[in-house]
Amino acid sequence: MHIFHLDGLTQLARIGDGVVNPKLRVDWPLCCGRGLCHELMPDVVALDEWGYPIVPDSLESHQVADAREAVRVCPTLALRLVDAPR
Repeated sequence: MHIFHLDGLTQLARIGDGVVNPKLRVDWPLCCGRGLCHELMPDVVALDEWGYPIVPDSLESHQVADAREAVRVCPTLALRLVDAPR
């Protein structure tokens, strides 16, 4: 399964037999520390003392839908879902 970014939206597609574990990543030059990702996923995204997100190394399967929403609504498009082998 691979993750594709299209116009700020994230879609999953199965390609070959690869198994992936989605990870949430921050594009630091784009992030302004608004904290919307934390508001949407307080149990997943913590904030540092300046309001910038601290994201986990990987997501649980039940967290992926909320992560997609956070990627979609990030005002600076600083969040991405990336695939990584399990």
